[in-house]
Amino acid sequence: ISILFLGLMGIMWLLFPFVSGWVSIMVLLLSSAFLYGPHVFLVCTLPSRFNKDAVVASSTGFIDGMGYVGTFLIGLIVPFLVLETLDGWSNVFLFWAVISFMAAFSVAVTYFGHFKKKEMI
Repeated sequence: ISILFLGLMGIMWLLFPFVSGWVSIMVLLLSSAFLYGPHVFLVCTLPSRFNKDAVVASSTGFIDGMGYVGTFLIGLIVPFLVLETLDGWSNVFLFWAVISFMAAFSVAVTYFGHFKKKEMI
């Protein structure tokens, strides 16, 4: 479900520059909803699958810490994209869409590559 939600969030960010008014508010609400599910999965549920390896707390801390690193980097990248590029905010939404699709791909690779392989054993 997280892979689907991240993909749908990317689609919402691609649509955002082309809508206005109430539709833009709905797109923002939907993108926020699509973000919450994967966040809970990545920070809470995914690390619990490493219970046999006894690294639940470490993996939770690492994933949550990467969120703070991402927040710091977004604080640098967004102003650059708004001020230094021709399309300004359109590039920011395109950037967020690309990040959403990359996150969906990363979760898919992790899930199907690591966890499905362990379930077969």
